[in-house]
Amino acid sequence: MGLSRITQRSVSDSALRGLQASLARTATLQNQLSSGKRISNPSDDPSGTASAMTFRSQRSAAEQHLRNIDGATGRLNTTDSALTDLSDRLNKIRELMVRSQSGALSTEGRSALSAEVSAVRGNVVDIYN
Repeated sequence: MGLSRITQRSVSDSALRGLQASLARTATLQNQLSSGKRISNPSDDPSGTASAMTFRSQRSAAEQHLRNIDGATGRLNTTDSALTDLSDRLNKIRELMVRSQSGALSTEGRSALSAEVSAVRGNVVDIYN
């Protein structure tokens, strides 16, 4: 008879341990669901914590790269615009120089072309700066 009591107690203790483990697992799952996080504390999953920290670091680096790209794109667009404007101004100077080679220009015409070339040259210097 003493043997059956030990067995019954052993079965009860085992069932109680199983129930406590299930309750602990349920509490952990409820905590994960309510927080939206699989890992609440680094001790919950050290390997998962290390992975999460690595991913966070990589994401931060990628975001910085995107900011750098945006900044470089802005500078390139500004430079492209300035170079296009510079090219237009230099073409204008070339056109004026070709016109100045015409023997049909009067002194006033040459003076006007010279003034226009000087003005365009000033614009080129402004763009360059």
